[in-house]
Amino acid sequence: MLCLLVLVFLIINVYPAVFNQQESGYYLENFFSLPQQTKYQGLGYVNNSLVNINSLSAVNPALVCDVYYKELNVFYQPIVFGSNFFGLNFTTALNTKNFFMPISFSLLNLATAEAERISLLKESYGYSFNENVIYSNLTFSYYFKRISLNMGVNFKSFFQKIDEYYNNGVNMDLGVIYPKEGYDFFWGISWLNIIPAKYNKETLPSIIRTSLNQNVGRLFFSDVKISTELDFYNIYDIEKTTIRWGIGCCYDFFTLPVSVSLSLSYYGACFGIDFSKENYNFSYGFNFNDLGVSHRFALSYKFDFYPEEVKKIVEEETKKIELYKQQILTQKAEKEKEIKKINKNIRNTTESNLKYT
Repeated sequence: MLCLLVLVFLIINVYPAVFNQQESGYYLENFFSLPQQTKYQGLGYVNNSLVNINSLSAVNPALVCDVYYKELNVFYQPIVFGSNFFGLNFTTALNTKNFFMPISFSLLNLATAEAERISLLKESYGYSFNENVIYSNLTFSYYFKRISLNMGVNFKSFFQKIDEYYNNGVNMDLGVIYPKEGYDFFWGISWLNIIPAKYNKETLPSIIRTSLNQNVGRLFFSDVKISTELDFYNIYDIEKTTIRWGIGCCYDFFTLPVSVSLSLSYYGACFGIDFSKENYNFSYGFNFNDLGVSHRFALSYKFDFYPEEVKKIVEEETKKIELYKQQILTQKAEKEKEIKKINKNIRNTTESNLKYT
């Protein structure tokens, strides 16, 4: 499986390099603002600390960590003005007795609407064309248990086509999640486009993304999680450096296979809802920004689980259910105790009034 992923990555990367023509100079900055998660679509751009949402490996390679299964992810977003954003992700792991390393492969495509080709004299060439950006990403991550840090690295390639013009390139990313276990919060930090690659007159923007995921308490026996995002774009060119922000919240209903999420960020406002059924998860997101309204759709499917890891998960979920039952019983006992106390006070008050009458 690993050899197959590496082969696909090399084909996508080498082919456009061999047949490369004139550079087109497409500026890829906003490509990294498009959400790629297949769960919690309502968090939109605020997604750099969504651990185990494997389709986000292109955003932060360290998010791919607890992979005890194989997973296939598909997402689609019709963007305004006839453009479309499509993504496919496959995640697995090298799992032996003494070694464990998650691996994820993503293939993304951004296609614009067709436009008529015309000359400087505004004469038609008799055909239409569109712009296509194909992005491939191969992710490896590793968990350093002693320091509770998960680190990941991306190797990626870009291929762009506008009519008869082509452009391609390669780059890499680094990411960390810390601390991974033992706390109610963790940081997600990634450095995207480490190599300052040139695209004609433009430079692929190097980006530092930081996100904090915080468990702020329980509501109806489920955790409420808040995520914040603070990112720095074009860090190699101080004059062009911009800061982008976001804040969001997600909630999983304990007794229902439903999750909700919402966010407000530099790019706009989002709301999302998820429905889970056995190994499937369907996610929908509603996004509103300056360009208008757009919708996102995603589907993920997990299969071929590792038995020993599934056993651990089942035990953890059983403990949660038992804790939930215990909390219900505790609340019931406290209410009964409070009712007895109220009845006792009423009885004492009634007896006291009878004495005076």
